[in-house]
Parts: sequence; C-alpha cells; structure tokens
Amino acid sequence: MSFTYRLAPMALAIAAISTPALSDGFTLEEVVVTAQKRAESLQDVPISVSAMSGEKIAEAGIPGFQDFSAYVPNFNVTSNAIGDVISIRGIQSGILASVEQSVGTFVDGVYRGRGTQSRFSFLDVGTVEVLRGPQSTLFGKNTIGGALNITSAAPTEEFEAQLSALYELEHEETELQGYVSGPLSENVRGRLAFLTREMDEGWIENTYYDQNEPQTDEWAARGSIEWDVNENLLIKAKLEHGDWDNHGNAYEQFILAPSHEALFASLGADITPENNVNTMGNSTDGIDYGASQVFVGDSDEFGIRADYTLDTGTITAIYGYSTYEFNRDLDADFNVMDGIGFEEYEDYEQHSIELRFVSELGNGFEYIAGFYYQDSDFTATAKSNFNVDATNPLSFAGPAGIAAMTDHNNLIALTGGAIGLPGLPLAPIDPATGVAYVGSIGQFTRAAQLEQETESWAAFAQGTWDISETVRLTVGLRYGEEEKTAMQSVHCAEWDSFNLIDAATCASTNPLGLVLGEFTPHTFENLQRDEEDWTYSVNVQWDVTSDIMAYATVSTGTKSGGFNNFALTASAEEAEFDQEKVKSMEIGAKMTLLDGAAEINMALFDMDYDDLQASIFTGATGFKVENAATASVRGFEADGRWQLAESLMLRGSVGILDFEFDEYPNAGCTNTQKAALNFSTFLKPPAGTSVGNATAVDLDGDGLTDTCEQNLKGGTNAFTPELTASLSLEHELDLGDNLYLRTVLDANYMDDHHSAQDNDVLAEQAAYTLWNLTLTIGSQDDDWDVSLVGRNITDEQYITYSNDMPLFAGSQQVAWGREANYAIRGRLRF
Repeated sequence: MSFTYRLAPMALAIAAISTPALSDGFTLEEVVVTAQKRAESLQDVPISVSAMSGEKIAEAGIPGFQDFSAYVPNFNVTSNAIGDVISIRGIQSGILASVEQSVGTFVDGVYRGRGTQSRFSFLDVGTVEVLRGPQSTLFGKNTIGGALNITSAAPTEEFEAQLSALYELEHEETELQGYVSGPLSENVRGRLAFLTREMDEGWIENTYYDQNEPQTDEWAARGSIEWDVNENLLIKAKLEHGDWDNHGNAYEQFILAPSHEALFASLGADITPENNVNTMGNSTDGIDYGASQVFVGDSDEFGIRADYTLDTGTITAIYGYSTYEFNRDLDADFNVMDGIGFEEYEDYEQHSIELRFVSELGNGFEYIAGFYYQDSDFTATAKSNFNVDATNPLSFAGPAGIAAMTDHNNLIALTGGAIGLPGLPLAPIDPATGVAYVGSIGQFTRAAQLEQETESWAAFAQGTWDISETVRLTVGLRYGEEEKTAMQSVHCAEWDSFNLIDAATCASTNPLGLVLGEFTPHTFENLQRDEEDWTYSVNVQWDVTSDIMAYATVSTGTKSGGFNNFALTASAEEAEFDQEKVKSMEIGAKMTLLDGAAEINMALFDMDYDDLQASIFTGATGFKVENAATASVRGFEADGRWQLAESLMLRGSVGILDFEFDEYPNAGCTNTQKAALNFSTFLKPPAGTSVGNATAVDLDGDGLTDTCEQNLKGGTNAFTPELTASLSLEHELDLGDNLYLRTVLDANYMDDHHSAQDNDVLAEQAAYTLWNLTLTIGSQDDDWDVSLVGRNITDEQYITYSNDMPLFAGSQQVAWGREANYAIRGRLRF
C-alpha cells in the first residue's frame, strides 16, 4: 500500500469528524501542557504533541511506557535483553550503553538521558507529554528525535490520599501504590508516593530452571514539597529512590537451523517454535545465574526548583542530581548449551543546572532565554564468559569442535593439503579431534570497559512576535558545546573474576579464544571528543478561526557522538562515532470542533538525517556503532477526542511513517547473507568478498575479515511500522444514586515491521491489534472503586525484539510480548 493511498482514509475521517453534528453542547475538558515552558492549552501549542493525564492513564489500566506508547501516533517503546528502545517517528538509539538517547526524557525539568533512569517515570504521574520531532531550543539537553515531558503529581492544598492494590491472575502479579498529600504548614505542602510491584510467574516457561519468566520485584518512592516562601518565590523539591531485582526474560528459541535443531534436541531442549517455552540456562559455576537473566539495581534522584515571579515574567532555576547502578547477568548463548555468560555493570552519576527567564510582557512580544549545564560520569563494564571445556558435554566445545573440524577439512580440500587450522595436522580430522582441539581453550573471559566523563553547556533563546491579531512568528536559537573524555579497553580476564590478563599472555596462550571472542586486546587511553553546534527553529502560527490554528515549522537538531564501549578491534576509529544531525519541516493544524465537543490535531512532517548513529550486531558476540550515512523520514500523524455524549468519549490516533535509508552501506548482515559468504566459526572469507549487497569487511586494517556488512540503502529501520493506530471508547453509566460503571475499551494496531536491526525477513512481525478492556465500579463521591483490567484480551502473540543467536549462525531468538492477562484492582481515596 502506497504512502499516498494510506492518507485517504484519514482524510475521510477528518472530514467526518469535522461535520458540525451531534454536538448537543458537550464541551471537552481543557488539556494544559508545558511543552514550551509555559502552561498553555494543548490546542494553542504549535508543535506535534500528545498528552495524557495520570488519572486517564490509570483509568485505562496502562501499566507503563511500553503499553502507553501504543496510544500515541508514531511512538514506540520495545524491551530487549539489554534495555528499552524508545522510538519516535522511527528515530531510536539502539541498545548499547554508550549511545545517547535520541528521545530525551525530562521529569519535572530534570533530564534523564539514559533508559535506566526512567524505569519509574510512571510513579504518581501528573501529566505525560510526547513531543515529536527534534526539540532544538527549549529543553535542557537537545534531543534529536523527540522528548517525553513528564510532570509528577504535585502536592495539594487540601489533604488527600489514595491506596491502590492490584492482583493479576495469570502471572501472579501484585502491585501496591498510593500517595498522601496535603498542607504541612500554612505555606508548605507535601506529597509522598510509593509503588511496589512483584510478578512471580511470567508468560514464558523456562524448563531449564523449572520456572516461569520473567519475574519482577521492584519498588520506588518519591517525596516532594512545595514552599511558598513569599508571594513571589515558590520552591519545589523532590527526592526519589527506586530498587529492582528482576529475574528471567521473555525470550524463546524461534528459528533454528536444521543442524542446531538436532543438536539442541539431543541435549533435551524444547525446540517447538511459538509455544512460550525455552530451555535457556547454564549450569557451570561462573555462568549459572539461576535464571536466564538476573537484573539488579537501584536509582536515586534529587531535584530542586525555584520560580521567582516578577512583573515582567518568571525566573526559574532547576538543579538535578541523578544516579543509578546495576548488575545484569545473562545467559548470552540464548539456548540450552552451557556456553556463554554475559555480566554487565553500569554506574552513572549526573548533575545538571538550568536557569531560564520566561517573559509575560503582554505587548505583542514574548521571549524565553536560558542557560543549561550538565556533567556526568559513566562506567560500563561487560564480561563475556566463554565455556569451551571439552570435558563438559553441554559446553560450546562440542559444536565449535565440529565447526573447527569442518573448517579444517574444507581448507585441506581447497588447498590440496597445504593449509589447515593452526596446530592441526595437514590431513582430515575426525569430530573427536575437533572437539579436543577447541576444548583446549577451556574457559576464557573477554572484559570490555568504558570510563567516560561528559561536560556540556548550552545557551538558548526564543522569541514570539504577534505579526497581526491572527499570525505569530516564533524564532529560536541555541548554541551548545560538549566535551567527552574516555578510556576504552578490551582484555582477557580470569574466568570468575575481573582480574585482567595482559595482552601478550592472552594472545600467546589463547589464540583460539581471541578468534571465538572476536577481539584484539587493547586499551585506548585519553579518547576525547569536542563538539559545538548551532541549532534553530522557525515557526509561523496562524489562527485561521477562533477554533482552528495552523502552523509551519523548520528546525534543526543534533545528537552527540561518543565512544563504543564494545569496540573489539585494535582500531581506535572503531571506538568512536560521530555526531548525527537532522533538518525537519512540519506543517500542522489543531482544531476544536462541534462547539467544543471534539478536537483533532494533525501534522505532516519531512525530516532528513545525516550521519545517523546505528548499533550493529556483528553476528557472533559483539556490537559496533557506526554512522549510517543518511535517512529520509516523512509521514503524517493525527490524534483527537470526541465527547459523543455526556457519558461517552471517543479517542483516537493514527500515525503513517515512510522511513528510508538513503545511504546505509555498513548495516549488519543476516544469517542467510553470512552463509552465502561462507562465514563459519573459525574461518571467514577474504576481506572484500561480496555476494549480492553483503560484503566481508576488515575493520582494523590488519588484512583479516572482522565482520559482514550489508547495504540497506532503500530499507527501513527496525520497529518502524508504516501505520499505527489506536481507538478508545470510554463510557460511564450511573448505577442508581451512589454508584457508577465506567467501561474503557481500546484497540491498538501496529502494521508489519522488522523486529531485528538487520531487517531479517525471517523475524518480521506481521500486523496485529491489541485489545484492552477496563471495567470499573465506583462510588459517585469517588471514595472507592474496583476495576477489572484486561490487557491483550484476544491473546495476540507478537514479537517485541529478535536477534541472531550468538555463535550459532542460522538460528535466532525472539522476545514475546505479554500474553492475555487480567487483573483486579481496588482503590481507596481519603
């Protein structure tokens, strides 16, 4: 279906909702946002933004970001074994720790640029705003793809409290959350909120450990105060802590090469696809984590904000301190083999200061000017433990030994007995010899580390002129500088510790280990990047009528370059990637219809990206980060709501997206492409060998092939469906004088899309629709309510992420979305 053709149904829908009928005097409640650092009606903000209050999120039973994203056009959040991928209009950051977020998250004005910082962003929410497209001027840290602007629920003038308890039946999930809020003195208000969540039985049966996964155990709490120092000065402060101890993941072996099917079946693996069963685990000391994944960590954040009101405007100062640390242990071979364990540790600390002035002149000209500063320290340590002990039948020695025998015998045949694998006789060998040869590696560890310090600052200003009573011009300009210094290294290490082994000893005693681990021991000291950039935005806003506003915007944006914590070769160039840039054009309209009973907002956009950053899986056990040249992103999005009757509300959204790589010569290869190029465990084709659009590549200039790359020119990005849509119907019925029944039914549609970064068609996700239903009975005075919350009630099975199985070319693993689940929730308000 062409891009133009897909616009036609939406045009008909807009025409239908614009027809002045069925208004009957119903008026929508105004939605107030702070997308432009002022409290404004959503209908007056000339940018593409969607917003939802915390109460509406709770009424619909939306538990977190991944579910919330389905209600917002061209917004997608997916989870994987490394972390969450947040995408707006197809722009995303990949999964490597060292790559900055394309979509920035701001909570109460404090930037959360790393996915782990945002684990508890849905705690006691006031409003969630999704700003699409580059935010080039007003936000503290320039974000190239979009921004999530989240405001916590504020302390109240009067005492109020709420306690909510939820129990989900199928997966034995319990959630308890609540808050207490009110005055602490005449001029001080406080609020305390908390959340605890446990899930004992996930939706994937892990027969290796005889338990259902994932299992979650997490909690968070936030305390906040507001102090009216005097009639001009308001101070807000908050302190937040989060803690999690989660086990297991939602992965399953999905596509297995025939030879792997036989191998895994012989070892007792469940190889039936799409049955929500896996046999992922390890039993060897040092890589046996008791689950397919263990993820343990905690986070803290402190923020203080001062607003000083003058006759001419408001001065705002925000200080933020944010930190987290976590340990993640993962069965990284993703199968029944007792082969690879991955241990990851991150430690992050961030300080930020923002100072701005927002004018209130009232004379046809308003402006915002400010300054932002941020520094951060980041450490990422990643250990990959390879078990190739020939005495262990479940270790990787068996299949790797067979692969070595095949490679060796092929070399003998091709060269007439002149060339074979080092250390083996120049004659064909049998499987036992191959297993013994590889098994001599034993157990070895690859340790990668990045220590990075970042310092950045920016100055920004934006002015709005009333050209006439109906036309306004807004111009924004921002200048920023950023400096990054880092140390990146990869070395051999002792099996069950982080004690490093020097490069010379590693290379001489374990040369086969270096081949399996795809790395050359190295240390890059004093890596440094210095960047400076100007970005701008120009916006024209026209009040066509009192109910229709149209706008057009041209803006630019950037995202910082950085260093690859997983750089494995001896080339310093591989350890560094460059800044990416975008130029965006957007036209849109915001319409209030049917005498205030309906609203619809829409936007057309065209964005051109240069040097787009991409995290690329090498196909075995490593990642690289490269700039993927250029991409064009264009599309349409609309969302709206319609008060059909006093008790009936219709909400809907649609996103249409055309994402195309104009140039992308260095994307990762699929397993099929690697097989065509004769990639194998110990041998790779000569650098430069090509089949179709796939090529064997030497990354570090040593003359040996390091990886395989394909040209994805003309292709699209992962997790980027051409069409997404949602429709929600909310009905409230009075049951006598004391009770009400509220029904919320919604459908979220996602078009077919790639679930792997290499666009492998074998793991392409077909289009699907998720249906959700929430039934609530409560008291008319809102003292209590009880809800039945159903998510994915039609039990749709869908892939949220997929990747090649490390060291088992031709096989893949996938993560499944959560199956049908139903919960009972009760809430008390005081």
